[in-house]
Amino acid sequence: MTNENYLIVPLGEEHTIMQFQLEMLHNNPQPGILPVQTKVNNQEISLHYTLGLHMATTECFQNGVITSGEFLDFLLKLVDILEDSRNLLLNPASFVLDLPYIFIDQDTKDIALVYLPIEPRLDLQQSLISFFEKLQLALASLNSIRKEIDQVVDYLHRDYVNLYQLKVFLTKVRIQGPPNTNASKQKPFRLENKKNQLGEKREKGKNNLKENIYKKGKFQNISNNWRKLLFFVLSQAVIALLLFSSADFLNALGDPTVTYLALALVLGGINVLVLRKIFATVSR
Repeated sequence: MTNENYLIVPLGEEHTIMQFQLEMLHNNPQPGILPVQTKVNNQEISLHYTLGLHMATTECFQNGVITSGEFLDFLLKLVDILEDSRNLLLNPASFVLDLPYIFIDQDTKDIALVYLPIEPRLDLQQSLISFFEKLQLALASLNSIRKEIDQVVDYLHRDYVNLYQLKVFLTKVRIQGPPNTNASKQKPFRLENKKNQLGEKREKGKNNLKENIYKKGKFQNISNNWRKLLFFVLSQAVIALLLFSSADFLNALGDPTVTYLALALVLGGINVLVLRKIFATVSR
């Protein structure tokens, strides 16, 4: 309960105050932790926290005007306080993580937490999950930050998360900002499209097969034509050898010039026809 500028938390007999933690808080005041004093009344111990100009965050969120960026900044400050408390040998799980017990300075907008110097009931992971699940219920009407709360709750439920990992995650969400709802959606799977793709692949395979057959046949034709050309050259050499060996016989037929000229014309005509046929086939 609150009394003027104090928050009073009564402790039952089952709780034992950890004196060394209380002394650390007295000797090392922190802006993120509300100052605390112990008081005894009728043998009942209570903790008195000085509020000053702080007000509960529930009052800040009541008007419903808070942006996603402001809310994530709020969470990052909260994690910083939890993380820094270890420098004072405090247990982060001993902070009261609940909106009515998280306060904001009206001037500086800094937040301050309530630390209970007693043995915590939950560990830090359980405490964080409980806190964010309460936020889901308490701030369900604030559409501007509901998505961010759901993201954090889902992240905490995946596996054990330490404060550093949580801080990195919150910073990443803060930088990325809200998702782009206007982004183009992926086209749904359609059976017709799959069939068309298979048909295109088959047609392409047939075309490749035809092209390979054509290339193979063309190569074989070229190889055969070059064999013919080689045979033609060899046959000319044989003819020349025969003419040379039968020179005496040809000379006996009459005028050797006329004989050789007539023979050259006949052979030349035959050779021209054969060569034209061979080179025409090669060019194809």
